[in-house]
Amino acid sequence: MKKIIEMNQLIKLDILLKKLNSLLEDILHYQFGIEDKEWINAINTIEEGYALARNFINKRKKTAQDWFEKGLKYKEDKNYEKAINAFLNVVDINPNDVIAWLNLANSYSGNKKHKKAIESLERALEIDPYNAIVLKELGIIYNEISNYDEAIKALKKALELDSTYIEAWRLLGFAYEKNSLPDLAAKAFEKARKFNRIP
Repeated sequence: MKKIIEMNQLIKLDILLKKLNSLLEDILHYQFGIEDKEWINAINTIEEGYALARNFINKRKKTAQDWFEKGLKYKEDKNYEKAINAFLNVVDINPNDVIAWLNLANSYSGNKKHKKAIESLERALEIDPYNAIVLKELGIIYNEISNYDEAIKALKKALELDSTYIEAWRLLGFAYEKNSLPDLAAKAFEKARKFNRIP
């Protein structure tokens, strides 16, 4: 139901923007006099509407930031249930916030809700498919639940994006080792050591 309401709001906004664009064309064409009282009242009404909309957006942004900061504090205190609730509020306000989805996944993982954590990271990857940090976090969770094949896939993708990602190499080495692939594990650990030595 909420998604339908949001879609209706977007449709209304799109229609309004088209109307404003048409209004601008009329203004340029007819060149209304700047002393026309009706015209001045119309402009004032548009300005008031803009101010109300901007104020609403700013409040939403502030609310999202407040929830995000609360979530970080709860996560730091290992109060994962409250952290989950806080980050859910953030992504409800801003569903394209990759960092919020990442922190939500970390909180789910801390609460041993690994399936939810994976779903959150997959949502983050839908928004930003080339995020090596999200892929590395996905590798961590798959390692934690002993799904080493999926961990290897995620970590290899992370390393395709950043071949010097030390933590991803270490985690990949661990996954290979647990998956009975000692030669590949040794190479991955060596890569981690190599990049760790580079100043």
